[in-house]
Amino acid sequence: MLLDFIFSHLRDMVLWVVIFSLAGAELENYSTVISNVAFSALLSFTMPMQLAELRSMLLELVLGPDDDGKVERNKEADVEGSRKLKEMLMLLGAIILGAVVTQLDWAVWFQRWPLSSVVLYSIVRALLYYSGKTPEKVDEKVE
Repeated sequence: MLLDFIFSHLRDMVLWVVIFSLAGAELENYSTVISNVAFSALLSFTMPMQLAELRSMLLELVLGPDDDGKVERNKEADVEGSRKLKEMLMLLGAIILGAVVTQLDWAVWFQRWPLSSVVLYSIVRALLYYSGKTPEKVDEKVE
């Protein structure tokens, strides 16, 4: 159980490193490679879905469900899945926006690749976390 958890997150982390490398992340400096690995670890452990879950959910949305309508779908699970998908797409947008906002000359330390994306990802993640705490949920916990 614990080993499956660790291996799934390690696989996800490696996929993030590969995605960043294919997208043009610098691999010449050790510091940049370490930053990419650290950012990949952060994403692997804090994203609402893993990349394999995202892939299967997007395939289901595009191709349709595999059950052919035979199995009763759980509406609560669908709502939770769509919420996670929206959060995931917002966080991916924050990563991309952070990369686009970064200047291409990378002359100063705060202009280097992962930093702006990490900052924007953290801000959006915090906003999503605090926006999910509605007053109704707080009142339920008090009672």
